[in-house]
Amino acid sequence: ESVGMQLRDLQSRLGLQMPLVDLNVKFLGPASWGDEIEIESSVGRWGSKSFDVVHRITDAATGEAVAEARETRVCVEIDQAAPKKLTARVVPDEIRQAFM
Repeated sequence: ESVGMQLRDLQSRLGLQMPLVDLNVKFLGPASWGDEIEIESSVGRWGSKSFDVVHRITDAATGEAVAEARETRVCVEIDQAAPKKLTARVVPDEIRQAFM
């Protein structure tokens, strides 16, 4: 959303969704319920139909690293006649440009 791309608009305007297909998290330090954390996210890799989002999670008070994560998302079109049928699509240039 911070780059002008609203997830809910992807489906209504472009007919696309970006489901999560893989997630890897490495825990680096402790965090407790109620701790304030900061999450810094960026696109780490672009494929033609998929991309990876890299997250760095830190303790807001100390700046200490709490976790690192990488998620893979795939650009898909949903068949309105068969909502469980997903077809991979090339990530549109306007989405790539928004994150550059």
